[in-house]
Amino acid sequence: MAVAYEALPDATRAEIRALFAQLCRDDTPMVRRAASASLAKLAAAMFEAGEQASLKQDLLPLFSALSTDEQDSVRLMGVENCAAMGKLLSQADNRAVLLPVIRAVAQDKSWRVRYVVAEHICELLPHVGPEARHPTPPHPTPPHPTTHTNTVAPLPKTPPPLRPPYPPPR
Repeated sequence: MAVAYEALPDATRAEIRALFAQLCRDDTPMVRRAASASLAKLAAAMFEAGEQASLKQDLLPLFSALSTDEQDSVRLMGVENCAAMGKLLSQADNRAVLLPVIRAVAQDKSWRVRYVVAEHICELLPHVGPEARHPTPPHPTPPHPTTHTNTVAPLPKTPPPLRPPYPPPR
């Protein structure tokens, strides 16, 4: 596809991108799913043709929209697109665009989407870099035993009277 796309005139490339955008916004979920399945291939073709600016301007918004689609079958394809798009973008772009998508789909309401994230997590993480780790709050240190104050109530001086566990005989 990259060779064919590269050979097209600029006007035809722009028309293809516009038609693809229409497919990504189609009312029918299966059309959006098919468009999402082809997004990574089109992105690779655009990258090979030297259209990185168009890729960022035209495809990244479509990628973000498809990754948050109402249909889980469309969002599934977004996970697979993350790995492919990560290879084409810089780490800064990946942190700005892909990382929010990865975090969102990792917490998706659909178990199928989360399952695909789990399958592809090793492909996704190298593209965002080590700086993108989510900060974790520090764990509180328990107080040292010698400085710990007693928070248990003191025992009463006299024990309560014992009652038999059964009623007295009559």
